[in-house]
Amino acid sequence: MIRVQRYRYIARSAITAVHHAHLARLDTGKLGFATIPTALFEGGPMFGISTLWNRATDCSTGWLFVIAVLASAVAERALAAASVVPHRAAYELSLKTTSGDSEVVSVSGGMTFEWADKCDAWEVRESYLMRVLNNRSHEVELAGDYLGWESKDGLRYRFEIKRSEFGESKVLRGSAWLTEVGGPGIAEFEEPERDTFVLPSDTVFPTQHTLLLIDAAQRGERFDRRMLFDGSEFEGAIPVSSVLLDSRPARRSPALSKQITRTPLFLDAMWPMTIAFFDPAVSDAPASFELQLEMQANGVATSVVLDYGDFKVDAKLARLEALPATEC
Repeated sequence: MIRVQRYRYIARSAITAVHHAHLARLDTGKLGFATIPTALFEGGPMFGISTLWNRATDCSTGWLFVIAVLASAVAERALAAASVVPHRAAYELSLKTTSGDSEVVSVSGGMTFEWADKCDAWEVRESYLMRVLNNRSHEVELAGDYLGWESKDGLRYRFEIKRSEFGESKVLRGSAWLTEVGGPGIAEFEEPERDTFVLPSDTVFPTQHTLLLIDAAQRGERFDRRMLFDGSEFEGAIPVSSVLLDSRPARRSPALSKQITRTPLFLDAMWPMTIAFFDPAVSDAPASFELQLEMQANGVATSVVLDYGDFKVDAKLARLEALPATEC
């Protein structure tokens, strides 16, 4: 379920497309996020993993939302989510490739992603810390947090996103609902200001989008196009297109620790996915951001690449664990 080009949010949607879109669309012209003490970046490229991991395991929701569930859609939603395993994952960020005109020379940092089962809803948390260095030796530190609740029928969504830009903090908070699966809806922002956006038919929310992609990949489908609303920008839904490839054996590369490859969460097969995000205000324009995933049937993304056009960021899976079962 970040934003250096349109790095909307460093990993969200699915991680969320998928959740990890969120980790994802960042504006290269506006490199800036929530203020994080410089000390968190000390200790080399894995600086942020232990800090983020400890914070993820210690945090509590801090706010609760009443989620309305429509029983008529529960059966369909349960099929898509049947194999998902609630989990917490940590990723190490590094620069993968650059184009000839890119000014970026180094990327380091980490992010955590948590997908929890709250009985009638999914709760997703994401945190990231990233450091970007350009060829003029100018370094920018980026950080942010995302918290989202989404009813399991895919009809209700609540979000809170915190970051800063140019030294100023920014909060996006609100909720959204759909009239029915595949139907239109409304998104209501409480911050940064109160406003309402009409959501067109075929709009989905982040977790539902991820689950639909996993379900489509398992059925052998190759293409998916929808409108996605995640609340990571002060706007309505945006067009998202996904290309899904055939299932492939999981890559047990030396980069993955034994802690990861020996856990029951690490499966034998995965589906490569490429998810492209488009600017709704510009027709026939190329994607503003692309997200490449290796997604397992249980919802674990074992590999993530953030493609900003002139440079790509590699998110390598560093830690993985199942979350305790929820008593409903």
